[in-house]
Amino acid sequence: DCVAGKDVFVSYGREESVKKFVRKLKLDLETQQISVWLDVEDIHAGTEWPKEIGIALRECKALIPVVTKKYVSSQYCKSELYVARSYKKPIFPVIHEDGWRESDDGEGVNFMIAAANWAFFRPDDDYGASLQRLVEGLKGLERGKELRSSLEGSGNEIKKEQGTKKEQDPMDSLTGQPFSPDSKPHNQTWAEPTPPTGLLDEPRPKPAAPTTSCATADHKYETTTRKKKCSIDPQCRQFIRLILKLSSILSRDPESDALVLGRMKLSLAILKGQDESTAID
Repeated sequence: DCVAGKDVFVSYGREESVKKFVRKLKLDLETQQISVWLDVEDIHAGTEWPKEIGIALRECKALIPVVTKKYVSSQYCKSELYVARSYKKPIFPVIHEDGWRESDDGEGVNFMIAAANWAFFRPDDDYGASLQRLVEGLKGLERGKELRSSLEGSGNEIKKEQGTKKEQDPMDSLTGQPFSPDSKPHNQTWAEPTPPTGLLDEPRPKPAAPTTSCATADHKYETTTRKKKCSIDPQCRQFIRLILKLSSILSRDPESDALVLGRMKLSLAILKGQDESTAID
């Protein structure tokens, strides 16, 4: 690729005087080991020139716009300037003619190159001195890139060293050796835990035996039940006596209805609280 490796892209108008100046500038820069891309020499027959210009602008290291009245009015020249700015290429303006800022197009170009340091190559200017300043600026740009590359390289090496170096734990500075949760600090032993002493270690008292045994409880229950039974004994005795009398009657003459009926009356009278002798009569 003829574009690869070019240091400078020269953008210029199509005036005949400017063409001569550009060819001379190209030869002078190349004698200083600065390669120059020039359309009339680097775009070959049969190639797509817009594509070649675009590739050259992308691959170059810096742009030299040769500013004239024709330059600021040319749409192609301004496009080359804008594309170079979009690629963030360093710009070294070469002022070849005065009066170019008087038009609206001139103001736009002036805005694009205002921050750069201009080199004046007008007919009345000292060509040799201007060329020397331009060469120094271009070579300073290359030296700056080399310096940045070397700094970036050393920075990458430092980052690699920092990446391989294990980050030191703050405990290491205290113990003198790497610290881990499972390791003991240097020259320090851990005391084995001793069982606690105090009230928790004293034998617990045995629970006291119940004051009332099961036998005593059963005895109390029987006594209480017996007292309750005794409170209804008079009625029970009457009822038992009645049953005995009925059984004795039935056992003597079970077919006697009169006797049975009389005994029933007797039992009812007893339940009502009447006297036994009165009820029988």
